[in-house]
Amino acid sequence: MYLACAGTIESRTAWMPTLDALNATAVLTRSTADYLATYDTSTGAITKLAVRGLSDPRGLNLHGMDVVPDELDPTMLWIYLVNHRPEPESPHKGANSVIEILKTRVGADYVEWVQTVEDAHVIVTPNDIVGANNGKEFWFTNDNGAKVGIRRYIDALFWLRTTFVGYCHITHGCKRASIHLLGSNGIVRASDGSFWVGDYRNGQLTVHKPNKDKTLQHVATVMTGLPLDNLALSADGSIIAAAIPKVHLLSDAMNNRSSNVPSTVLRVPNATLGGNYKVEKASYPRIVPFFQAGAG
Repeated sequence: MYLACAGTIESRTAWMPTLDALNATAVLTRSTADYLATYDTSTGAITKLAVRGLSDPRGLNLHGMDVVPDELDPTMLWIYLVNHRPEPESPHKGANSVIEILKTRVGADYVEWVQTVEDAHVIVTPNDIVGANNGKEFWFTNDNGAKVGIRRYIDALFWLRTTFVGYCHITHGCKRASIHLLGSNGIVRASDGSFWVGDYRNGQLTVHKPNKDKTLQHVATVMTGLPLDNLALSADGSIIAAAIPKVHLLSDAMNNRSSNVPSTVLRVPNATLGGNYKVEKASYPRIVPFFQAGAG
C-alpha cells in the first residue's frame, strides 16, 4: 500500500489549502518534509521512499494520490500526486498547486520524478486524483471554486456548485471534464470504468460515464447522508467511502490536534453504471484525531 504522508501533524495544520491553512512560512521552514511511503499490510512495516529527480526546493506538499500499474508492464507503477507548492504570497493568493507524475517498481524503496503538470485555469484547488495506466493522463477533483477569498465563503454559505473534475494530458493539455458539482472531494474509477465523485458538503456520490473526449457525463446521484472524504475501489467492485459524521468539528481540529473528530466508512456494493445502488454504513463510527486519520 502506498501512502502520501505529512512530515508532522503540526506541518499539516499549518499548510492545508483545502481547509484555508496557508502558513507558507511555516511549511517552507519545516524540519520534516512530506514524504511517500509504503505500508506492508502483513507486517505493519512502513518504508519511506526516496524521491529521485525532483529538483524543486519546495519538495512535495502532499494531498491526493493514485498509484496505477503500467498498461504493458504491471511491475512498473505510475504515481500521480497532488502537490500544493507554497509560495511567500500564498496567504493572499493560495497554493501554487500542480500534479506530479512519478514512477517506481513494485518493491522499490525509491520513486523517480517524471513530470510536473500545471495549468492555473484548470488545476485550481486539486484534492484527489485518478491516473491512467499510460503515465500520460489523469482526472482530478477541484474542491473549491477559488483558491482564497470571500468567494470560498459565499460558496460554502449558499452551497453553490462551483467545484468540478478536471482532466489533463501531458501532450494535449488540461480542460474541465465535468459539470459543476457541489463540494467535490474524493474520486475513484469503478471496475466498469465509470467515475465516482464524493461530496464533502451534503454527502452526494455522483456517478459519471466517460466520453471519448475524456470528459465525464453525469448519469446518477447517490445520497449517502454524510459528508464524504476519500473514495476507494475494493476487490469485490464495491466503492468504499470515508465519511465525516460531524464535519463541523474540523475547524476545531485545525487548532487543536488532540481534538477528536468521528469518522466512519460507507460501502456501495455493485458500483457499476445502471446499478441499483445501496449505501451500507459501518455499525459504529471510529473516533480518531482527525489529522491522525488523515485529511484529504
